[in-house]
Amino acid sequence: MNTALRIVYVINDLGGGGAERIAITAATALDARGHHSLIVTLRPEQAFDVATRVVHLTKRIPRGFPAVQLAAIRLRSAIARALGGPADMVISSFSGADRVVRSASIANSWHWIHNTLSAQLASNTDPHKATRNIAHARRRYDHRNLIAVSRGVASDLHETIGCRSANIKVIYNPFDLREIRRLAVEPPSTRRSQVSVRPARWALYASEAS
Repeated sequence: MNTALRIVYVINDLGGGGAERIAITAATALDARGHHSLIVTLRPEQAFDVATRVVHLTKRIPRGFPAVQLAAIRLRSAIARALGGPADMVISSFSGADRVVRSASIANSWHWIHNTLSAQLASNTDPHKATRNIAHARRRYDHRNLIAVSRGVASDLHETIGCRSANIKVIYNPFDLREIRRLAVEPPSTRRSQVSVRPARWALYASEAS
């Protein structure tokens, strides 16, 4: 077996959502292969049962330079305590976690981009604010290591956001197929009690990966 790696996922919280579930799935899969994963959240909200070790860093997402710097110091300390040394890779999701990881100046850190940022940032009805948001994202992510969940997201980062000097790698989302198959054969009433989502109408959309 190859040398076990120490991988840290930094995310706002585990309160529910696709990106949160994907981080848990990835960490669990790496643990099963003999690596050492750690999930660090910026606030303690948690809706999932997680086998991987989880550390709650703060009570809320830090805002402003002093709070971000303090969270960055706490992050480095939490990683050292939990893993017994520095991480081999740190992967952050969402802008709050991205700011903390960037401020911590951790070697081999990556920002995990889960959607087309330009569409999200340009959704503001004020075109001038939308332009400023995209420019801010360019400054935040250019010259950085980025993980895009599809070729379309990677193209958006490079062409639309303008991260021409970023190191962008496409890694598709992992799925726990064994768990999906297990849930598929259970009665709907049982599944409903295990899924931590609010009652709503849902639509299933399937498309060719881009």
